[in-house]
Amino acid sequence: MIRPTAGHEGCGIHVPDTPNKDHQAIEWTPATNAYQRARQLQWTCQSRRVVYYLLSAGGRLIIKKVDGREAFLSPPMLYPDGEELWSALLRGDAA
Repeated sequence: MIRPTAGHEGCGIHVPDTPNKDHQAIEWTPATNAYQRARQLQWTCQSRRVVYYLLSAGGRLIIKKVDGREAFLSPPMLYPDGEELWSALLRGDAA
């Protein structure tokens, strides 16, 4: 089960700089205000160039990717699928 990350905001896991050879490609789309009120469940280290957020909204999970000033969203997923993709992203098995 996904739970909010313990600790203070900005502290999170370091995602591998380069994904694994046979990684799953995430279908990123430009972020919109549609998920502005989404709840942040987990996030990666904010001192890195690319930061990822696991969001919950409307009974779905969404991964938000922030690269500098640009933000992108994954497609909304059911919780089991979202948890699986989030774990794959953290391992370098998705990008």
